Amino acid sequence: MRRLAKTTIAAALSWSGAHEWLGRRQPKTPLILGYHRVVESVAATQGKILPGMTISQRMLRAHLEWVARRYRIVSLDELGAALERREPCGKLAAITFDDGYQDVHDYALPVLQQMGLPAAVFVVSSLVGTDHLPLHDELFEIVKDVSGPQARRSMPRSLADALSACEHDPRGGPLAMSHTVRALLALPAAKLTPILDDLRALGWHNVPARELVTMDWTALEAMQRGGVTIGSHTHTHALLDREDDDRLIDELVRSRSVLEAGLGRPVHHLAYPDGRFNLRVARAVATAGYKFAYTICDHAVEAAPLLTIPRVMLWEGSCAGALGGFSSSLMHCHASSVLPYPSRCDDDHGTQSQVLPC
Repeated sequence: MRRLAKTTIAAALSWSGAHEWLGRRQPKTPLILGYHRVVESVAATQGKILPGMTISQRMLRAHLEWVARRYRIVSLDELGAALERREPCGKLAAITFDDGYQDVHDYALPVLQQMGLPAAVFVVSSLVGTDHLPLHDELFEIVKDVSGPQARRSMPRSLADALSACEHDPRGGPLAMSHTVRALLALPAAKLTPILDDLRALGWHNVPARELVTMDWTALEAMQRGGVTIGSHTHTHALLDREDDDRLIDELVRSRSVLEAGLGRPVHHLAYPDGRFNLRVARAVATAGYKFAYTICDHAVEAAPLLTIPRVMLWEGSCAGALGGFSSSLMHCHASSVLPYPSRCDDDHGTQSQVLPC
């Protein structure tokens, strides 16, 4: 019923044109879509991957076909040049993927090449060619291990206390586990780091399943040859607004250095992990030599518009209609930023916030 109601309302807004004047995205700003995982079947990954992180290859193609009919899809370099010249960008779009998962190479790249579209991937440089996990995936694996009938018994006290503070429900299923992961990610680094250290000391690091593998240098080079821009997602997926100045600069500079050395091309673009930024972080990004940086909401730093470029983050269910197929009406509402409603981001990031002008 909820999906039917959502689809019906979206259809009414789209048919009437109300999505255009209700939307938060300004008419001269570009449409930049953001994704994480691209898989063959979302149903096959349920319970294995954080909810809201995946889109099927079939649904991704439907998204891109919709965008390509209404916008000119360009590379981030071309888009950045237009933004620097302060040109109207309302008819431009870009496609981005965060974290650098192997499945983006396996399932997104073929679609992009078949359609002749450019895109960008933001990579966590310390994970390239390793079996380590992004922090959110590591926490999800940990929460899965302490939930349900197969829960581990040797839980360190630091984790038990944190789960209690997060009001974790071990029988709540994937969505409840996802809420717990978000709560753990919100902990100050001084509290979260010792928990992870305790777990690693107990041997809680597992070689990731195929669904969690990130790309190695060979895959990244193939992406680059296929017309995909490689950008930074920091060195360790650090939540930048939580880091002190020295760590902040190190995360930014080291990632750019590693990626440029490994790929032989300059890295101008960065996406903020978990969308965490503020004016201090934006200034550090500029100091580290990046020209453009991207958020996951429509908040922007007035003093640094090219370093707080909004994106629309999408996944399988975001534009799925009442029967589960692609809904053009829902896509219209996301593209104009009517959805998500209310706004997913209640944080003004400690800045004077406004919708970013082109």
